[in-house]
Amino acid sequence: EAPMNSAAVGPLELGRDAVKRHAWTEALEAYAAADHEGGMTPDDLERMGEAAWWAGKPDEASDTLERAFTAYVEAGRPTEAAGAAFLLAYMFFRRQAPSVGAGWLGRAASLLEGVPESGMHAWLHLFAGMMAVFDHRMVDGLAHADRAIAVAREHGNADVQFMATSFKGYGEMHQGNLS
Repeated sequence: EAPMNSAAVGPLELGRDAVKRHAWTEALEAYAAADHEGGMTPDDLERMGEAAWWAGKPDEASDTLERAFTAYVEAGRPTEAAGAAFLLAYMFFRRQAPSVGAGWLGRAASLLEGVPESGMHAWLHLFAGMMAVFDHRMVDGLAHADRAIAVAREHGNADVQFMATSFKGYGEMHQGNLS
C-alpha cells in the first residue's frame, strides 16, 4: 500500500494511514504534528501510544496512553478507557514495573464492573491467568486462559484470543502436557 499524498491531507489522516500500514515511526511523527495542532480524539491518542510502543519509545507510549485513558473517561467511554488501561498494564509489566502495571489493571477492572460483557473482559481473564502462573498456580492460570479464549472468541477480540492461546501453550508445556 502506497502512502497517502501528504500535501492533500492533514497529519491526523497521515497518522491513521501509517498505523494501518504498521509504519510506526511515520505514524508517530504524523500524530505528533496533529497533536501540536490540537483536536486529537481519544482513539487517535490510543493509536499514537501504540505507535510509540512499536517504535521503541516506551515512555512516550505510556504518557500518550495515559492521556487517552483520561480522554476516554472524560468522554464517558468506560470500555475504551479500560482498553487503554489494559495496554498500560501490559506495557508496565513488560517493563518490569509490576506495581504500576497492577495499578492500571485495577483501574481497568473497576471500569468494567457493571458494564455488559465484551471482548474487553477477555483481558481480565488473560491477566488473571498470567498472575496465577507468576504465582506458581498453573492450574488456575490455565483455567483463566481458557476463560479468556472463550470470552475473546465470543466477542471477537482476536488480540486476546491469540495471546491467551499462546499463553496456554506455554503453561501446558511447563506442566509437561505436551500431547
